[in-house]
Amino acid sequence: MEENEKNDIFLITGYSGAGMSSVLKALEDSGIEVFDNFPLSLVEPLIQSEESQDKKIAIGIDTRTRGFSPESVMKTAQDLNAQLIFVTCDDHELQRRFTETRRRHPLAKDKSVRAGIDAEHDLLDHLKVKADLIIDTTTMSVHDLR
Repeated sequence: MEENEKNDIFLITGYSGAGMSSVLKALEDSGIEVFDNFPLSLVEPLIQSEESQDKKIAIGIDTRTRGFSPESVMKTAQDLNAQLIFVTCDDHELQRRFTETRRRHPLAKDKSVRAGIDAEHDLLDHLKVKADLIIDTTTMSVHDLR
């Protein structure tokens, strides 16, 4: 493998409500083994296990993931030579999606959805610029995303 060539390991992260679950489902449908919200401390042993050798693997990592920090995600991506994919969406669309589903934003706690979105930007924006691929789902339907 060339020095800059990435493994067939995909770390999927991004903003809550942007479509990470849909990206993971599409990858699974294409034959990639998928793990969602997998603890970061277990990612490396998973990848290095014999069962995982020569398999394409996608792992969903978000702010709810045990051991999550932008730094730990970057370190994991670098250590595994994985492709880091960041799923994003316009803030107004994120707000609409949370309002429609009546789900609480994971970083909002007892605050507004907007406050959760803002907190997530503060946490993740520097990770977004480090991604190998950014997928903007603002105008995509689930079918477009697949």
